[in-house]
Amino acid sequence: MKSKNLRDYDKEPLIIKDYVTGEYAVYSMFIVFPLLFLTLIFTTHTGAQEIEFYIRVFIILIPLSLFYLYKNKQTDKENKRFEFTNNSITLLSDKKIIKKLNISDISSIKMSSDIRWDRSQNIDKLNFAFVAIWLFAGFLAGELEKGLIFVIGFILVIVSIKFILHIHKGGFNSLRFFDQFVIYENDFKGGRIMNILIATEQEYKTIRAYCIQILKKDINNIPCVYSVFSKKN
Repeated sequence: MKSKNLRDYDKEPLIIKDYVTGEYAVYSMFIVFPLLFLTLIFTTHTGAQEIEFYIRVFIILIPLSLFYLYKNKQTDKENKRFEFTNNSITLLSDKKIIKKLNISDISSIKMSSDIRWDRSQNIDKLNFAFVAIWLFAGFLAGELEKGLIFVIGFILVIVSIKFILHIHKGGFNSLRFFDQFVIYENDFKGGRIMNILIATEQEYKTIRAYCIQILKKDINNIPCVYSVFSKKN
């Protein structure tokens, strides 16, 4: 007989939103656009040539960013989410199953800072074009030195996105570096990976309670890795 204190996850599944495929892009714009405008404002004193450079950059990046934002907002409407039950953890898009891992097939769990979710993961054409153009915007605008600055700026934006998301969703208490809950399937079952961004402290607590009850592991005590492909046990 089950304890009354234990949650029946078949009757009341734990639902965690998939932030990476939709909202991640939205939050990036809250960093990108202010940085672009601030850069333009603080460099106007350097002369017409400098202003012309940033105008060319804006012409390249703003339409691309708005289109990218629109496409990812459409993705966000698909209601992508992770559903935790007594016997499985499933990634769903509306009612369509994208990936499902049975509890009995799970080999290990880790915490990571890496957002990748598959060994054979391929970036789609839109995301590839967006990243490539952003990285090389400075070069495309005709300035080698400033091109390097854009590469560094892009890296800083990527690092900053999660911090903005955490603060907005759950406040400063939700900030943590290892914020990805990574689940590994046994190799003989396919060796798939499920990677879940934990946005808030409340989500962390609910996933921890699930792991203690269902997986018999406490995520406070599991390995933390920088790469989801780390061999650390």
